[in-house]
Amino acid sequence: MKKQLYDYDLFPMVFPAGQSVDFSIKPLGAHVLFHGSYQVTIRRFDRQGYLKNMDETVPCVLSDDGCIRFSYQAESECEHAVFLRRPDRHDTIETFHIYALDADLACRYPLRGELHTHTCRSDGAESPACICANYRKIGYDFIVVTDHQLYMHPS
Repeated sequence: MKKQLYDYDLFPMVFPAGQSVDFSIKPLGAHVLFHGSYQVTIRRFDRQGYLKNMDETVPCVLSDDGCIRFSYQAESECEHAVFLRRPDRHDTIETFHIYALDADLACRYPLRGELHTHTCRSDGAESPACICANYRKIGYDFIVVTDHQLYMHPS
């Protein structure tokens, strides 16, 4: 499972293209609280991948509620990577993905899910109930269990 799902919440992850949107990155525990100054850099994807040399650093602030806030406007429908860094260091604290969509899809509710996971009935480590509970705990809406062979419920 992705580390940032345990440590941070970025909202919104899906937003309308062509208009300025306010974003917030919220820490989800005392171990990842924000202190000092940060830098937010956004890199746009094209159909073949990242657009090279097209990173855009946007102003951000650490608000009184402990969240990092920034505004961004995507010109068109596409995926973006948001890099959270310290201005005095080159390593990335965390990377998030956000999606600009045209009006026909921007107001839809996105679901977060896992399309491929295994349980102890195959080559995974946890029981199906434990897998479901863990994914639900970090905010997933659905999972697809893809165990090998035939799953038989123990009697």
